[in-house]
Amino acid sequence: MRGLAASILAFGLVAAPVMARDIGVTLDWPDLGPVPDRAEAVFEFQTADGEPLRRSRVPLDAGETALNTTLTDIPGPAAAMRAGIVHEAQVVASTPRITMAETRSLTLDPVTADPFLAKSFAQQLACAQTAAAFSITADGALWLRRGRDDFVLPPMSEAPPGWFGADNSEAWLHGNRLQITLDGEDLGECVPVLGPALFPFEAAGRAGEWVLRITRDEVALRLDGDTEAITRARPDIVAQEGRLLLDAGAFEVTLSDAICNDRASGMPFPVQVSIDRDGDVTLGCGGDPVSLLRGAEWQVSSLFGIPVDATLEEFPELTMRFISGRVSGRAACNLYFGDVTADRAGLRFGQMASTRVACPAALMTLERRFLDALDDVTRFDLGREGTVIFYAGQSPVITARR
Repeated sequence: MRGLAASILAFGLVAAPVMARDIGVTLDWPDLGPVPDRAEAVFEFQTADGEPLRRSRVPLDAGETALNTTLTDIPGPAAAMRAGIVHEAQVVASTPRITMAETRSLTLDPVTADPFLAKSFAQQLACAQTAAAFSITADGALWLRRGRDDFVLPPMSEAPPGWFGADNSEAWLHGNRLQITLDGEDLGECVPVLGPALFPFEAAGRAGEWVLRITRDEVALRLDGDTEAITRARPDIVAQEGRLLLDAGAFEVTLSDAICNDRASGMPFPVQVSIDRDGDVTLGCGGDPVSLLRGAEWQVSSLFGIPVDATLEEFPELTMRFISGRVSGRAACNLYFGDVTADRAGLRFGQMASTRVACPAALMTLERRFLDALDDVTRFDLGREGTVIFYAGQSPVITARR
């Protein structure tokens, strides 16, 4: 076991309440030009660990090219902000994540929303009961995704514009909101959210035959054995149902919202990539593997192939939560946190910091086994029925489920 990078006394985690504050923001969107009617600016605030705190919306007047506003009563723990422009329930421009200073009153430097940063496979939605995503197909139907289920709802012929439906599903797109019912289940009102940033984007061929990078200004493809990349000005990105298409002339790129396993490492990636060079099509994987672990908390169910003992006097909490390059949770007894990184070479946990609370010997032993297991991990893969398996080489060392 590497040992703890730092130890923090339990009372050190109890911080004094942080008061809400007002934040002044100047936002512009030069590449969009004047906004159309019913556009909105949306601001999303997060903690330092990436936990969402507040979402604020500001209506924009038609023709505006910039916004100068003060957002009031933003929760004190807010340490970062992203902003975007929304029209017809789709984010059409967004900013990078902006770190904010810890001051009582704060005016940020002017920030710019870029259409490139807003590109995604489909528009992410926050609904009353769940998350979803949507896009408009080439023939004007509404494509919806909830979990792993996809729905295509054509326009209702005898309904006003904005109504879509088929079988036992329907949706009403009005302004920047959607009312959605899928398979008879009412999802309530759904609003667009900024979602994770996909770009800049990197990918590699499954057999290492190419490396791809897409930035704001260019797309570059380096073939195995070549010293220089084929570089072109970034073309417009065309969004289709669950796919993004780029035609760079010398080659065409298709990014698909589908899990892709790298052949060399066995690691899963969130994006499947297709490169077409004059009919010669090769596949690869791209995106940030850790993004597949974010979201709900994971509950550890086994260590080194041995089920976690639920018969202990106190049921052991072994949890993992991944946010913005960090992992945290409870290690049977103490709270822990540390860095996590992943690429084609595998996944690595950094040294873990922890509280120092004394617990029964059985829990302390289990905690030590868990931290030892983190130290051994070299990669992960997704299993069936919502499980994740962390490996040391070819041997599973941690299994967890949402």
